[in-house]
Amino acid sequence: MRITSRRSLVAFALSALIAGLVGSTSPAMAEDPTLTSERPEGVVLLSGTVNAPAGSLTGASIGVFTKGYTCSEDENGNEQCGESWMLQNSGDVDPSTGAYSLYAQANTTVRLLAQGAVIYDNAYGRTPTRESVDVSTGADITTTDADISGLDIDVLAKPSITGTISLSEQALQPPLPGDYEWSPITVRAYLHVSKGSYSKWLLADSVDIPASALAVSVAYRVPVKLSGTYRVSVSGYWIHETFYGGDSLETATDINVDETDATGIDLAPALLPTLSGTLTPPQGTDIPKGLMVAAIPFDANGQPVDQGDSINLFRFAFAAEDGSYKIPVPAGTYVLLALGNTMYGFYGEEPECFRTQGFDKGCFPQTFTIGADGGTGYDMQLRLFPVIRGTVTLPEGVSGASISVAAERWQPGEPDCFDNFCGEWAQDFSTFGTVTDNGDGTASYVIPISQPGTYRVVFTGSEIERTTIGSVDESYGDRGPNDDAALFTSLTEPDVVRDVTLTPQLFITVDFDASALFAAGFDSGAKVMCNDADDNQVVDESIDMSTLPAKVPVTSGTYTCWLYVYLPDAEGPLDASVIDLGSPTMDSDGYFDVTSTRSATLSLKGMGPIINGTARVSEVGDGSVTVTWDTSVAYDGGAPVEGYHVRAWDRSALADSDVLCETDADGRSCTITGLENLREYSFHVFAFNSFGESSDPAYTDEVVPHDDRFQICVPQGNVARNANAKIWVLGAQGYEVVTVKVGNESFEVTPGENGDGYFYYLAEESNPSVVAGKMKITARASRINDSGRKERVAARATLYIPKFSLKASWKQGSSVVARVTSMQPGSTVYANIVGENYSGDVVCTAEASASGRATCTFDAPPPGDYMLTMRSGSESDGFDIGSRNFTVKPARRS
Repeated sequence: MRITSRRSLVAFALSALIAGLVGSTSPAMAEDPTLTSERPEGVVLLSGTVNAPAGSLTGASIGVFTKGYTCSEDENGNEQCGESWMLQNSGDVDPSTGAYSLYAQANTTVRLLAQGAVIYDNAYGRTPTRESVDVSTGADITTTDADISGLDIDVLAKPSITGTISLSEQALQPPLPGDYEWSPITVRAYLHVSKGSYSKWLLADSVDIPASALAVSVAYRVPVKLSGTYRVSVSGYWIHETFYGGDSLETATDINVDETDATGIDLAPALLPTLSGTLTPPQGTDIPKGLMVAAIPFDANGQPVDQGDSINLFRFAFAAEDGSYKIPVPAGTYVLLALGNTMYGFYGEEPECFRTQGFDKGCFPQTFTIGADGGTGYDMQLRLFPVIRGTVTLPEGVSGASISVAAERWQPGEPDCFDNFCGEWAQDFSTFGTVTDNGDGTASYVIPISQPGTYRVVFTGSEIERTTIGSVDESYGDRGPNDDAALFTSLTEPDVVRDVTLTPQLFITVDFDASALFAAGFDSGAKVMCNDADDNQVVDESIDMSTLPAKVPVTSGTYTCWLYVYLPDAEGPLDASVIDLGSPTMDSDGYFDVTSTRSATLSLKGMGPIINGTARVSEVGDGSVTVTWDTSVAYDGGAPVEGYHVRAWDRSALADSDVLCETDADGRSCTITGLENLREYSFHVFAFNSFGESSDPAYTDEVVPHDDRFQICVPQGNVARNANAKIWVLGAQGYEVVTVKVGNESFEVTPGENGDGYFYYLAEESNPSVVAGKMKITARASRINDSGRKERVAARATLYIPKFSLKASWKQGSSVVARVTSMQPGSTVYANIVGENYSGDVVCTAEASASGRATCTFDAPPPGDYMLTMRSGSESDGFDIGSRNFTVKPARRS
């Protein structure tokens, strides 16, 4: 175990205080392919010098930011796009010369930023000032396929508080036995903030002084970002938190910091009192490494003090091999206990309730109080925890080293509980065990138990199925375990022995060549999803593409699977989500059978291309548009790009139309004819190869085909009250303001270059002019006709605000009649019902007549309470016209 910082040591102590000491490991970080010695394709090297005041580059780094956009609609439905910079890559700075170099994506726009603990953030192309260093004002760098050098960045050093800390020899001792790394001294700077009656000292900055820098006199430096009034403190394992010029924050001396350093702020911390003693293990055993002695603070009433976030370095220690320990603590009242994963002990008589109830029931011995001089002779006789032990028979090819074992304790719920609230199996830090391979196809396991209770034993590992000793009676549900699960009930019982045969784990192995995806920058992860023979999803597993082949555990069965790769955040259509990497290699029926083998393999045949770029409608005509795109192929999917397809997005069906236009691989525009005038379209451009189309297209904004007349168009036709209607102005003079009147309200629209534009009208119910019915829309504008003369033109349109009516109740066997008036002729309404055995089901549809009326009739459901909602547009994408609650009464008996 390696404890690398004060914060991790505190968290470690907290978990150990509660349930004993266990080891843990952290997952290894995936290697960044752009930082390997072999440069991948599609990247360039950026280099330059960070120019900073002497000695201020320690801890500085250079970050590369790539441009992206975040868009949202405002209250009127208009799209508003902001600008943000996302971290893409980073490189180190040579503190002696300021030189740096790092990789960036070729043929893109990036921004360089120097940032570090002791300098202000400074962007390339920006002259730094102390008042404001704004990344958004840095200069853009457009990369090509060649390296770029000479990108120098001027930076400013932050002012600092500096001084020395005088330490005693005892304060230099590490708190843990053995070879541990730790940061025992922390210096904090508190900034005074006041405004009006508000006045407070806030933690502004802090630094940890590493063990390698400790000495009887050690220098410190705390960089602070803001000028102001500060106070500094030093704290550590053996020492009181000591403030400059005082014993506490209230009595400390102020330090004024401006643009220059505050120097000579010396600190001389006082030592804490200590508790010390010796631990004696049971005969024939040794003190286990990592056994911890904790001093639990109690109040004057003999109750444990709420630890909260206050648990710190001052209240525990780890025993040496000879059993000695020494704990630095503030003066106060404590209970001493020792905890490890095999032994425990109390100073003083062990409480009787511990044998039957455990720590979580408040079972602590009598408290004692120490003063400023500390105390010695707090000796303890350690006891062994009872254990669950046994032997496991291993599957062929599996070693005991690959298996973990733990015990889960049953935690019952409330006496009158129901469903899943009756209790749960829970695992704590004290119930992990050890597994020892016997070398003969078996392994032995031992699990110490630190609390009374009912346990089950769980075996896990990468090569075995999860195996449980003890079970839950299924007829009893989650209300509690049956007798077979009661492996251990009291800490006074002898060891429990249970043997078990482990079952080998079955896998679906995922394997494909990901090198091209890595080169394209798509290295952010992948997932495997599988359905079983009944088409139920049973696998949803993330995998790391850098460690292929990967194994996805499954149980025996028949599966059909898919493999997906996540795309990184990027500008344009790659802000999508998941890319389907095509069909996996399966049997002739499209399934994996893993009922009789250890594993089945999932690999790739290929996929459609992945493209970057944008698309737009460059020309709008009578029933026609011309779509133009500017794209690049980020990944070809394993086969050359053969061309591009253009499809129209069908909002009502939430799907793309059939292919409307096709080009070859060099094509970048396409004219589509035969479109319906005065209907809103957007278009998607897909690249395709022999495996299929790209999953994410380049897409255009919405447009409306029309002839050359001046017109008003409401593609949606119907709008609910308190909703927005999109109203188009078509065939006007480019950039000439057009005044549009909706009911009694006037709006101004500025068309684009082609004379088309739109705005959103909010049919706000509180507006007196918004009522159910037909709302007239009128507009007048000036434009230049074909003869070059200016003419006045006018247009009219109608916006429909529907009205919905429904009776209050029906009897069983009768018909339910829902009526909607003021509908756009020809539009469709859908009646959706929610209630017992209904979850938004469509029970009938109707088409509005020429007079704008639609009647939806269906048989009354069984007796009960229901809600009916009327929708317009489509079943999946429309708007709610209105909803009503109604009751169906039972039919009278004859």
